[in-house]
Amino acid sequence: MQLSTVLRSGGKTGITLAAAGFLVCSVLAATGGGATTPEKGVASEANKLVSVVARQDGGEAVIEVQSANPVGYRYTAYDSLNPVRIVIDFPDMEVADAKLPGNLPLGAVREVRTGTLELTSGKLGRVELLLEKETRYQISTNGTQCTVRFAPKTAATTEGKPAVAPAAAEPKVAVAAVPPAARP
Repeated sequence: MQLSTVLRSGGKTGITLAAAGFLVCSVLAATGGGATTPEKGVASEANKLVSVVARQDGGEAVIEVQSANPVGYRYTAYDSLNPVRIVIDFPDMEVADAKLPGNLPLGAVREVRTGTLELTSGKLGRVELLLEKETRYQISTNGTQCTVRFAPKTAATTEGKPAVAPAAAEPKVAVAAVPPAARP
């Protein structure tokens, strides 16, 4: 009741309280609202990319992106051409010291690149999977792991695209295909 009376008065006190309220809201917005992790009760930190592993699983090339904290659904994946690649972006992730696979090329994957982009909204961790050719893939997440499965190189084709084998014991999150290259 006291606060509403002061604000209605329109005097210097009302302007000072309004300015203070604006300043507090601005600071909270700039710092992420003082977000805390419920289980630890401390301010949240940027996630960290720990490693990228390449392995073969029953004829499929599999790339596993391991992070320090769970990723959940906080990633964006898209296809890019020239060179043919899959780009996976993770908000608030540092990738500076990540271990990269040394056993490439493997299946359609010929190289893995990582980097951190400094944006006004914060850091953006990027993993690029450079491919030998356009191929189908499937992305899933499970805790601190983001997995990309590629169709086997020797898979039967239907309408010119390789068949995708189902992911074993991993939830299906996204399925995408790199579009066929323009032919002259």
